[in-house]
Formats: sequence, C-alpha cells, structure tokens
Amino acid sequence: MSRLLRRPAVAVGLGGLLVVLVLVTFPGLLTEHDPNTQTLSQRLVPPAWMAGGSNDHLLGTDHLGRDIVARTLHGGRVSLLVGFVAATAASVLGILLGLLAGYRGGWVDRVVTEAGNVWLAFPFLVLAIATVAVVGSDLTVLVVLLAVAAWVTPTAITRAATASLRGEDYVHAAIGMGASDTWILRRHVLRTVLAPNLVVWTLTVGTLVVIEGALSFLGLGVRPPTASWGSMLNDGRAYLETSWWLVVFPGAALTLTVVLTNLLGDGLRDALDVRTESR
Repeated sequence: MSRLLRRPAVAVGLGGLLVVLVLVTFPGLLTEHDPNTQTLSQRLVPPAWMAGGSNDHLLGTDHLGRDIVARTLHGGRVSLLVGFVAATAASVLGILLGLLAGYRGGWVDRVVTEAGNVWLAFPFLVLAIATVAVVGSDLTVLVVLLAVAAWVTPTAITRAATASLRGEDYVHAAIGMGASDTWILRRHVLRTVLAPNLVVWTLTVGTLVVIEGALSFLGLGVRPPTASWGSMLNDGRAYLETSWWLVVFPGAALTLTVVLTNLLGDGLRDALDVRTESR
C-alpha cells in the first residue's frame, strides 16, 4: 500500500476521493439544511460572497429556495452510490463470465464473446428509455441498468488473461494432480486477473457517475425531489444566464469526482504494470 501511495496520481486520486466520500456521507459537516426543504422567499439567492448573498447559504439557493450546498452533497451521495455499486456489480459479473469463457473455451467462450459484441452494438439509451417506461425509475433500476452497461470490459479482460494462463505449465500440473477447476481458478487465475480489473473498476466508477448524471439530466434517473448531480444540472439550465451557481457547483463536483477516479485509475494501472515497474 505504501508503494502505491508514493505515486502522486494514486495519492491525489485516493485522497481526494476519500474527502469527497466523507463529505457526501456526512453532509452535516458543512451544512445543516435539508436538501429538499423549499423556501420560496429565498429562491435564487446568490453565493455568500456576491451582492445579495447570505452566509446561511454559502453557495446560494436554487429556483425553489433549496440550499445548493445541501443538494450538491446529497446529490453526490446518490451519484457515487450508483457509480460504486453498479461498477462493483459489473466487475463481479464480468470476472465470473470471463473466468468461465477463458477457462472452458469452446462454445461457452463463443457465446460469451458474441453476447458482448451484440451488447456493444446495442444503443444503451434506447434500453434505458424502454426500461424506465416499463418499470419506472429508482435507484435499483438505475444500478441494474448501469451494471448491465459496463460488464463487457471486465469480461473481455478476464477472458483474455484466463485463456493465456490456462496454457501455463503449473495449471497443467494442477490438472494432472487432480485439482478441481474451481480450485485452479481460485488459486492460480483469480489473483492474476484481479489487478487489471481493479484498474478497470476504478475507471468504470467515473464513467458510470457521468452516465448516471446524463440519465438524470434526461429525466431517466432518480425521481424528484431526490437530488443527483445530473438532475441539478437539468433544474438549473433554464437559469444559467442569470443564476449560474445552479449549474456550476454540481457540474464542478461531478467533474472533480471523475478527474479523481481517472487519476486513481491511471496511477493504479502504472503501479500494477510489471513493465512499468521494471523500467
């Protein structure tokens, strides 16, 4: 762990994400306002440092008088929860399918590979719209949609690594000694495929946070009045010219989170790459 933290990208990315996670998990550290409480007499109050601003609302209020700090933090909780859970579910599914396809080969490999190719060719937005129209939109639906959207990459990485390891002498030796397939996969293969999948998982979190924001912006995410960064951007776009803070602060929070996840992912990729370590 200390070796990883000596890399600036890992240290900055991980440290920044921990700060973001603490703030969205414990929003009371920065504000006591309820994110959904409407105070129409204080609608569109500018940030505290601007003329007409209030120290009671450091980043201002929205068109319904709701505190921007509170909504940004609570919205981040939703966006990050969806991103982390969906990325984890996609990674678990992808690793299992990749292990199965890479180790078994044959028709199993062909089915998994073709399923991935078909999925990549299918427009995700069409699936999202159809799903929301049929079953409605809530956190569970959103997590399932995003997990299904992201399973192909970990599957492909795990399949390729497993197929390569299947031909190693120590795997043949284990088979000759009567070891079960499950034992071989757990003992010799899984440890090898976890490192690249950790990198992919980190980058996937950032990608899914953006996709969740896009779906919420289009009205396909969590239901109002629950805040998410995407729904806040949608709420504020009509006031962008006169009340820029409705869009800038949730947009900045989303951008910062994605930058931090990408920094962490890039740092982990370099740290876990044997070729990089040998240079």
